[in-house]
Amino acid sequence: MGWKAYVRIIAATRDGITPWQAGERFGVGRQSIHEVMWRMESLGLIHVREWVAPRQKRGQMSAVFAFGAGQSAPYPRPMKRAGANYKTKKAPELIQLALILRLMSEGITRVDLMNETGSSWCRLSLLIKELRALGLSHISGWERRDHGSPSQIHKYGAGTDAPRPPKKPTREVERDYRRRVQLKRAAARVNAAIAGAGEIPRFGIQTYAFA
Repeated sequence: MGWKAYVRIIAATRDGITPWQAGERFGVGRQSIHEVMWRMESLGLIHVREWVAPRQKRGQMSAVFAFGAGQSAPYPRPMKRAGANYKTKKAPELIQLALILRLMSEGITRVDLMNETGSSWCRLSLLIKELRALGLSHISGWERRDHGSPSQIHKYGAGTDAPRPPKKPTREVERDYRRRVQLKRAAARVNAAIAGAGEIPRFGIQTYAFA
């Protein structure tokens, strides 16, 4: 499974769903979907809302998983043997997804998300597109850096997209450009002075003497 399949399973838990139902809906084997959903529960992506009688009227009760990191309902009967501990089983793709969604829960730009997780721009773009299509994320705001277009701030969870801010006036864009050019020239003079052939600009022009 990949991120796209995982977030579709997470989206399905908004109405409450058992592993059996999820397996039938997404065409995943019973054991595989069972393990995936319990790993999601251990990572705080979903929780157990309640327990229901098994479909075949025998065996253990089935967990009904719900969206979000709520408090999981304990198993209502004494268990004859301990269940599997999915916290000890590695699932790198799912762990990476949990980290991404945790960062998105506070609101984050795509660039910062890429820097924080080491994931590629392409994979994050496809994931965000799927999350938005499923109603699992929205644009909570916009971040304007020194220059260029404002960046979307993506937030995990349903919500209304924040409107895009208006474009900067031409005069302000030109002023910012001149400022960047001045800073680049000043940095170049500093580098030349450090190399032993130039002057360091400071409060105008100050000659820097080398021994």
